[in-house]
Amino acid sequence: MCDGDEGLSLDALARRLEALEQENAGLRDEVSALKGSGTRLKAAPFSGFEGTVSRRSLLTKGGVVALGAVAAGTLLSTREARADTTSFDTVVANEIVASTRGMRGYNTAQFGVGIRGEATTGVLGLSGAFGAAGVLGRNANGEGVRGEGSTFADVAGVRGLGKAGVWGSSAATGYEGVYGQHTGSAGYGVVGDGKGNGAGVLGRNGAGVGVEGRDSKYGGRFAGTRAQLALVPKGTVGKPTSGSHSRGEIFMDSVATLFVCTKGGTSGTWRKVTTTAV
Repeated sequence: MCDGDEGLSLDALARRLEALEQENAGLRDEVSALKGSGTRLKAAPFSGFEGTVSRRSLLTKGGVVALGAVAAGTLLSTREARADTTSFDTVVANEIVASTRGMRGYNTAQFGVGIRGEATTGVLGLSGAFGAAGVLGRNANGEGVRGEGSTFADVAGVRGLGKAGVWGSSAATGYEGVYGQHTGSAGYGVVGDGKGNGAGVLGRNGAGVGVEGRDSKYGGRFAGTRAQLALVPKGTVGKPTSGSHSRGEIFMDSVATLFVCTKGGTSGTWRKVTTTAV
């Protein structure tokens, strides 16, 4: 390539660079406007040649390398500024980049925060897919989701609203679906408030005990405005005559006669509790 051809090539590149700088300036103005509206964008990398570049300085032998560097920086900056801002939805190290997820946050620090939201609602997760979660928390070595509420106001650390407000599941043998613990001097591990004919706590088990209470003093303690305890009578008269029973069972037949199992086994051995009318 002769000097004349090289000069024409550099001149063409310089004109192209000036056009790109003007276009990039307009895009930067748009980015600034979006930042002012509350939209966070990734800062586009730009070379140290930012500003108006002299064409004469580029049309030299030594300007070829500088022109290549400036052109590369301008093209990269323009390309990233052109990215669709509606897809800037993933936060990685305080930068927003495009992703198929709504938002994803990373923090490699041991006790760092991946995503932090501060507002009337700090973080809102929405999902319309059946069986999918609005917010999903996973941790192989600790809590998947932790909620910390006020220690002074009567509010919960975590509150769930739905047909089932909170649903806990566990497949580990001997462990619980829902666990409640009180660590103060006096309090309750789990409290359930029912309404109408519904119970405060309902226990069901198709192959075992519905509700089990254990304590160093009493397995269960009951109080009520009408009576302390109510047994639902069975539909037949007399003691049980079938099935496997255990010593200590109490049975009430359809006419409210009480029977106590004194020896376990098939059908069991029963004694009737004698009562006196009052």
